[in-house]
Formats: sequence, C-alpha cells, structure tokens
Amino acid sequence: MKNRKKSLTGKLGAILILTLIILFLPLPIYAEIRGIVQDDAELLLQEDASRLEDEVEGAVEATGWNIALVTTNETNGRSSEEYADDFYDGQFGINTDGIALLIDMQNRRVHISTSGDAIKIVSDRDVEAIIDAGYDELRDGEYARCFHKMLKKAVGIKEDSIPHISATEAVVAIAAAGLTFLFTLLGVRKKYKAIGQAYRYNYSQNSKASISTKVDQFLHESVHKVRIVRNEGGGGGGGSSTHISSSGGTHGGGGRSF
Repeated sequence: MKNRKKSLTGKLGAILILTLIILFLPLPIYAEIRGIVQDDAELLLQEDASRLEDEVEGAVEATGWNIALVTTNETNGRSSEEYADDFYDGQFGINTDGIALLIDMQNRRVHISTSGDAIKIVSDRDVEAIIDAGYDELRDGEYARCFHKMLKKAVGIKEDSIPHISATEAVVAIAAAGLTFLFTLLGVRKKYKAIGQAYRYNYSQNSKASISTKVDQFLHESVHKVRIVRNEGGGGGGGSSTHISSSGGTHGGGGRSF
C-alpha cells in the first residue's frame, strides 16, 4: 500500500512538472498574412475591386505573402518607391514577407515593393517581367486588368521558385528508401545472429608485427586560385537590389513611368 502511494505521488509530480513546462515554454508567434486592395485614386469599379479582392485572397494563400494592390493620386511629396515602401510597412510591418503593387497617378508611375522572402524570390528581372505583364493595360487605362495580370505573374514567380519532383522521381526515391531500409534491416539481423556464439581469436596465427622507417621529403608547393562568382536573389536570375525605407525596413523592387 505504501509503495502504491509513492508511485501515485511520483506520477502526479511528473504530471505537474510537465504541465508547468508546457505553460511556461515560449510559444512561437505567427503574424497574420493579409491581402489588401486600396483604391485611393478611385481607378476601379466596385465589381472590379471585389473581384481583385478575391484574387488577392487566393494569391495570399498560394504564396504565403502579404499582398497589397494600391492606387493613389497624392504621395505627399514622396517618390513612388517611398510611398509603396511606407504603405507596405504601415500595413504589414517591417521586414515581413510580401509585395505591394502600386499605381501612382500623381507621378504617373507603376511601382513594386518587395519585402522579406519576396526580396529573395523576386529579382530585378522578375520585377520588370511583372510590370511587363500588365503594362499595355496600364497605358490603356485598364487598371483592374493591369493589376490582375501583374498579380498573376507575381504568383507564378513564387510558385516557380518552389522545387517540384515528378511522379517518376517520387517513385524512384521511395523505392531507393525502401531498399536502403531493407538492406539495413538484413545487416542488423545478421549482426545480431552472431551474438552468443562461441568465438576464439587465434593470436599465434593472426598476430604479426612489421616495423619500418619512412621519411617524407618536401619537394615543392603549388597554389591555384579560382574566383567564385556568387549569384544571389530572384527566381529570374540577376539578383535583387535593396534599399532601406523610412521605417527602417529592407525592400526590393522597382518601377516604371507610364
């Protein structure tokens, strides 16, 4: 009876300790990923804005990025780049993962601001490709269509950056893993079969000693230098240039007049 009480006390103590550990462990905090369509310049019809909101929601799920589609008539003395960066930082926070697509009617420029993971994925060349995707529509005043095509291109660049394997590659990988497991299992079983069997090592037949003298002589030294070229950033190659916003966040991106 006394042993049972000790065992029960020990179990309750262990449960209490585990509970305290779980309660006081630091839990990771995940920032909410969001999408925004903000038409301050009133370039979009209501139905177009609603449709773009649905597209942005799908793009957020597909990429894991914060995404903003923004228009403005007034940048308050800021450049298109500064306005896009400040808008992103104000909505989503500094150095979070995401992208903002801006149509600036005051400066007649389209600008893309990238942050966090999007800086690594979207290179300067990709920025140009995103703008190219909707540029004709932009110049023709089809702003909803422009946003649609630029957003689609940005999502495609993100998806292309994710490694994919074919069904054949998957089957080969599974088969190789299965064979490796099988051979390992058979090897272990064979090894443990020998345990317990009598074995004696014949020292007189197998023990031999041979001592010799060896001298190493240094002849010459040869050094070859090779330059390593590093290619950083974007799925489209060429890397991504960065700058610091007024909020202190790091941004990539670029823009073009229209």
